[in-house]
Amino acid sequence: MNKSIIRIVTYAICLALLLAFTLHTLFLREDLERQDDPIPEKNRKITYNDLNTPNYNNTIFGQYDDVVVLVHVKTSDSIFWLRNMYSDVNFLTVCENNKVSDYCDIVSNRKEDQGSSNNHVYYALSTFCSSKQKYKAYVKMDFQILFNKKYVYDILKEFSRNPNKRNYLGYEDNQKTKVNDKEYPLNSRFFAISSKLHEDFCSCNISEPKKDTYDEWFYKSVSECIGKDKIKFTPIDNNFVQFSFFKGDGVRLEIKP
Repeated sequence: MNKSIIRIVTYAICLALLLAFTLHTLFLREDLERQDDPIPEKNRKITYNDLNTPNYNNTIFGQYDDVVVLVHVKTSDSIFWLRNMYSDVNFLTVCENNKVSDYCDIVSNRKEDQGSSNNHVYYALSTFCSSKQKYKAYVKMDFQILFNKKYVYDILKEFSRNPNKRNYLGYEDNQKTKVNDKEYPLNSRFFAISSKLHEDFCSCNISEPKKDTYDEWFYKSVSECIGKDKIKFTPIDNNFVQFSFFKGDGVRLEIKP
């Protein structure tokens, strides 16, 4: 009987010593980690860069339902390239009546060789005057345009937030660029308007473009109707919206002008 009690007491002492050693080791480890970590655990948090972490709200995809991009295409243009390059952009293709393909969303009522080749812009914008589908911003661009989505997104975000303001994004007069040592005018390649300016276009009874480039025609026509001082003009930065040619780290890209 005495031997059994001694054995039980011995086991209990061993377990107590083992438990004490284990607790001591755990507390010692926490003390060491606390000394190495300058930030207390209660103050730790995951941080990230909002600009470099893509999500729905900080990319152009967040504007998908608010902005439509009208892209002028011809039968010789690659719709495969367009859909992959701008897969996160809500774009519609615009074609002339004699250059129609399966991928044409809006077809002009004229052929390219009938009068001004800028008729497709007039027709595309006019289509939305009677359409139930409205957008907070409208963009018109050529197939050969390459634009920085972050740059354009930030500007269009302001257009969407203030759809009742007359905002216009476009090239200043007589801007040009060089591709393979040949100069090309940038006017008519890309411009964007707020929904309020599109409403003005629809209500001003504007005539089709004659000889002017289509951005010049639009800006001049709407200005004459409502007053130039009512339009907020934002000039395009050529570093972020480029025509036909792009060269960067490890990349050299050229789209046939």
